[in-house]
Amino acid sequence: MAIPAAILFCLRAISVGGAEIVKHAWLRYLHTSSLSNKVLVGAVPDCASICRHSLLSWHQARRNHSIVVDAQTQQAASAVYDNPQEFKDRLILVDAMSMVFRTHYAVKEDSRLRNQMGEDTTIVHSLVTQIISLLHLQPRPTHVAVVFDSIGGRRDGAKGHGNAAHVMNFRHELFPGYKAQRREVPQQIIDARPRLYEVLEAMGITAMDVTGVEADDVIGTLASRALQQDMAVVIVSPDKDFCQLLQPGLQILRPPKKDERAFVPGRFVSYNEGAFLQETGLQPHQWVDMMALAGDTADNIPGVNKIGVKTAPKLIAAAGSLDALLANPEVAETVPRGKSLSKILASPEGRNAANLARILVTIQTDCDYPPVRAPLSELKLIAPPDAQKKKALALFQELDLTTSARSLQRFWNALELEN
Repeated sequence: MAIPAAILFCLRAISVGGAEIVKHAWLRYLHTSSLSNKVLVGAVPDCASICRHSLLSWHQARRNHSIVVDAQTQQAASAVYDNPQEFKDRLILVDAMSMVFRTHYAVKEDSRLRNQMGEDTTIVHSLVTQIISLLHLQPRPTHVAVVFDSIGGRRDGAKGHGNAAHVMNFRHELFPGYKAQRREVPQQIIDARPRLYEVLEAMGITAMDVTGVEADDVIGTLASRALQQDMAVVIVSPDKDFCQLLQPGLQILRPPKKDERAFVPGRFVSYNEGAFLQETGLQPHQWVDMMALAGDTADNIPGVNKIGVKTAPKLIAAAGSLDALLANPEVAETVPRGKSLSKILASPEGRNAANLARILVTIQTDCDYPPVRAPLSELKLIAPPDAQKKKALALFQELDLTTSARSLQRFWNALELEN
């Protein structure tokens, strides 16, 4: 019976930690044992014991590595936001729909929140709680905008062009398959939008969407304008596309990945250009070039044939930029399968695919629409009048946001003391 148990354990070790654990166990055994017939008879149970010890050692090493990576990430995380002497004003831009979709699909149906009237408050509760936690960051943000994607349903909940995933924009005109795989927006999100606008307005926080313009482009334009006016910018989003905007004065707050510790209140991880360089080996401006090669499955952007997320950064690191790589495709021969990749990059199909993908993944920073071009002073946080406070707190009570209401009241009190 010892033999099947040992085999099962070795198979489990392979599935959990890889073949290196089993290899390590056998090497340890062979190093400490002779190869006599007597020893070979007992080799199987001994191997199981050694493999178990190796597996435990591997788990401990993995935990230690996680702690080191966490420390490095925290050290690399931007200190710009925490330096009030360098930036007088601090703008937080919330990518609302990315946060909302993340919440919606993370909560099972039988775990969704409902108020006393039976209204599903899961999405409202999650986003409002996260936004209020951001208001309490130190030093305190001075300006906030919550940006929504324009979708088929109007903000009042009525259906405009149908319950479509996204309103058409210039990217669809260039590539009809753009985001074609996306499902329709769930009705729970459609229903939550008017409530979110209502709550944010009562809180005195600007919420916006621009018809025919993606939230990424609205955020990119607002961020660019704020940086030009010497404001520190924080983009709150799980969307990796915002990495291309990282620069001094701009950082991203994103939800933690698996096994990653969240250091920022609201369970966010701070991410800046230093952390990006440490993780990818590239500069933020090279992100677009990398994605132009690899494509983006989330947005149904194919990229260049035969080039994936592992090969693309190697090619950009070797060439320096997409333009340099397309001008000298032979640089691709420095990576595995380089000769075939070089031919693909030299072909018209490869070049066209890369150039199209680059346009599709690039976030616009110069959108010229009234809501985006309005003075940034309109995004400034101020304590609302008493009548609006009462309305907001009554709304919070209706939605069973009791804890958030107390936290919001503390924030208003702090604002009044500062002013």
